[in-house]
Amino acid sequence: MKRISKVQKEIEVLAKRVPQLSEEQKEWARRNFNYYRVVRQGTTETRCPDCKGNVSIYHNEGGHKGSKWCKDDNTIICPHCGAKVQVRILPADYKVGINKHQEDFFQVMNVIGGWQVTRLIYMQRYCYIRKENTPWGYYEVCQAWNHPAYKQTYFRSFPKKGMLMHHPFNPYKLYDFPLKKDEQGNYLKDENGNYIIDCVLSKLEPRRAGRANYFSTDTIYPGARISPAFKQRGITMQLVKTIGHNAMWLFESVSQGKPMYETLLKAKEYKLFKELADEWRRGNADKLFSAWKICQRRHYDIHQNLSEWYDLVSMLIDEGKDIRNPHYVCPADLHAAHQALLDAKNRREERERERLRREWDEQERQRAEEAMKDAIKAEADYIKNHRQYFDISIPTSNGLTIVVLKTIEEFKNEGSTLNHCVFRMGYYRRVNSLILSARDADNNPIETIEVDIPSLTIKQCYGQHDTFTPQHKGIMEAMTANLWQIGQRRLNA
Repeated sequence: MKRISKVQKEIEVLAKRVPQLSEEQKEWARRNFNYYRVVRQGTTETRCPDCKGNVSIYHNEGGHKGSKWCKDDNTIICPHCGAKVQVRILPADYKVGINKHQEDFFQVMNVIGGWQVTRLIYMQRYCYIRKENTPWGYYEVCQAWNHPAYKQTYFRSFPKKGMLMHHPFNPYKLYDFPLKKDEQGNYLKDENGNYIIDCVLSKLEPRRAGRANYFSTDTIYPGARISPAFKQRGITMQLVKTIGHNAMWLFESVSQGKPMYETLLKAKEYKLFKELADEWRRGNADKLFSAWKICQRRHYDIHQNLSEWYDLVSMLIDEGKDIRNPHYVCPADLHAAHQALLDAKNRREERERERLRREWDEQERQRAEEAMKDAIKAEADYIKNHRQYFDISIPTSNGLTIVVLKTIEEFKNEGSTLNHCVFRMGYYRRVNSLILSARDADNNPIETIEVDIPSLTIKQCYGQHDTFTPQHKGIMEAMTANLWQIGQRRLNA
């Protein structure tokens, strides 16, 4: 992949200085995540995957009946080594050997040449019933490079080849990018044997907050370092964990060169900083920051309910209100103002839904009229091809009478009464099919029968919603015994 800028060339050179994972980091990752152990239903103890000591299990066997996997895993602490063991209980008759493909992510943060490098590490292993779990495998998925002098985040990625297609465990769409090749056209690999994808030329979009987000601040190795340039702007590891947000988004937001981020950090408005980091991508960050400054000047306490105030201002923006007006952004009763705005929004959305329903109903009515017009045009052909069968009347053993549908109106009533597609799918257009209806003494349709005329076989026989009725057996017996009437009229036609 060709480099076209000095920044990309600089990152390529500095990437060679990124250290390998240490044994301490791997040990922390193993201790930080749960071990999985799968046992049979009814088992009372298992072995710790770490120290091999016995661990007691207490569970409710009745809670797992009828379920392939148990609904609630039992997380227990090994009394010998303190490892967390998450026990998954299988039904007694479950016969699969491999029970879980366990995967987890954690981050390592380094400072390389003034750049803040956030590295995402993917760890995986297999868990078995009859033998020990496999050791953890560690793979560096990608690196996020941030620098105060550059507004965007640069990425370099080193995914496993299998992860290119197994994207649910990949926080970025790395599988959309080609593998890197040398001059001879051979795929390049790193020293660990992983295929290399260099995405430094493109800015990848991470998953939004609230979805599966593997760059979580809860999985950062404790020995993380912050670049001095970012420390001067107020970013510390304590701040990263206090915000509880994507670490690289924090670095990227500060690098935007906008004073509002620095102002919020100095004011220790960490929660609002987190929300504005998201709203920056929607284009509402400046408006929200302006509303916050108005509240600061008027000494309005937004922390009485920050989430409600934030939701209030967001709705004001969506409604097109003047958020520079203190009447809107500094209400005397925050809850009442929020509820009134929410009710108005719900009423507007309900009116919009009602309008869409009316449009849909009108379209359905027009489609029904057009379908009826086409059906009326085809009625003459139907009568011409099936007139010789109209006098068929077959009694059944359960008091029903089977008759042939003669007009388009009868097809329509049959389909609407039994809620099936005999009219909607235009069965009256089928030249080689004869449609009959099994009816009770009050002439109410019970089941609809389709007979293939050339072969004299019953293709289908269904009642309401294409289901069988209690009279189905009697109807089938009567039809089978009287198929000769259809064959006789076909020969006499």
